[in-house]
Amino acid sequence: HAGMEPPVTRATDKNTATDLRVGPLTNIEPVLRSLNRAPAPVFRAAGFEPSDFGDTNFPIRYEAATRLISNCVEASGCEHFGILLGQWCLASHLGLAGHLARSAPDVGTAVRDIVDNLALHDRGATGSLEVVGNRAEFGYAIILPNLTSIEYVYDLSLANMCGIMRSLCGMAWRPGEVHLSRAQPGDTRPYRDYFRTDIVFDALESKLTFSSDWLERPLQTADDHYHTDLAQGVHQMKETAAPGFSARVRDSLRRDLTRGAPKIETTARKFNLHERTLNRRLAAEGTNFRTLLDEVRQAVSQHYLEGTALSVGEIAMALGYGSTDAFDHAFRRWFGLSPT
Repeated sequence: HAGMEPPVTRATDKNTATDLRVGPLTNIEPVLRSLNRAPAPVFRAAGFEPSDFGDTNFPIRYEAATRLISNCVEASGCEHFGILLGQWCLASHLGLAGHLARSAPDVGTAVRDIVDNLALHDRGATGSLEVVGNRAEFGYAIILPNLTSIEYVYDLSLANMCGIMRSLCGMAWRPGEVHLSRAQPGDTRPYRDYFRTDIVFDALESKLTFSSDWLERPLQTADDHYHTDLAQGVHQMKETAAPGFSARVRDSLRRDLTRGAPKIETTARKFNLHERTLNRRLAAEGTNFRTLLDEVRQAVSQHYLEGTALSVGEIAMALGYGSTDAFDHAFRRWFGLSPT
């Protein structure tokens, strides 16, 4: 059916929230060949040519990327295609965020550079680094609604993140756990072989967990002068091409959603604002806190139902609803049918 999809190539608006640099996707062609599949038909079915991916800065729509990866899985019959592709990824594939990370003084600064500047590479998702006691959590969450097959994108992204951590910490590094927000595949061995640790499938969040001691580790590639100069340039770029305030709030809500229902006072504090000021700034962009939270819940509920084996009750709890009935009511309002 993918061959009947309308071709989608370049993103026409460079400021759209669905822009994605193809960096981590540039090795699709050799991975397909390693699986004895001709790349050209797979690319063309998604509206691309293999030559389009010769430039890591080539911009595409996020939904086009998910369709291409899904086509690769279907053509190759390899459900863990995202894991194979992620193993080819380098920090440099993340563009400026990756270069900034490589020149950072230590692992913690490097990971925060990636999280804080991910939007320069990928505006369809948000990254996170949480430290609780001696446990660090490096996460990735897709924020766009109406996407299909995003479980393969989570495979790719977590494999990429693991590879970046190994490039920073040494190839012997492995996470304490890997949480994947996707249903358990039929064959889990490729996941265990690559991550070399326990895998938690059907997770509420996709993340790597590890000892926070790793964040203090100095980098052999550190370059203070280059890092400072590049950070200044990145800051200026973000100032001129930063997403709107409502998009930043939406990212924050997506990161916080599965840690308890986000509250306006908590979100306002994150932006060092009073609640009334937060509301005024959102109103200036034609939205409000309740609407943004509703949109995030809608997108996440769709993924949980389609891509995981979580029950309706578990999804209701994860999204911060007080009861399954409340979630059922919201879901009917969004989609016109019950989650069941």
